[in-house]
Amino acid sequence: MTSMVFRGESSARLSRIESRPPATNVSNAWSLFDDAGEQINEGTTEFLRGYGAQFSAWIETIAPAAATAKAA
Repeated sequence: MTSMVFRGESSARLSRIESRPPATNVSNAWSLFDDAGEQINEGTTEFLRGYGAQFSAWIETIAPAAATAKAA
């Protein structure tokens, strides 16, 4: 992973900021939902919850640094 560099950020904070969000690929996604659009595979549901949590944590990490960069 690469790190983004923003003016005014400490080197400790910069080392934790990753420039790319967590990524995933769900194969055959159409087969994981019923006709009403509800998920039918509990394993996929748990996987997507975990991915959502990772993505949310990434946003919380990167958002303050991005705001600082815009202000600079």
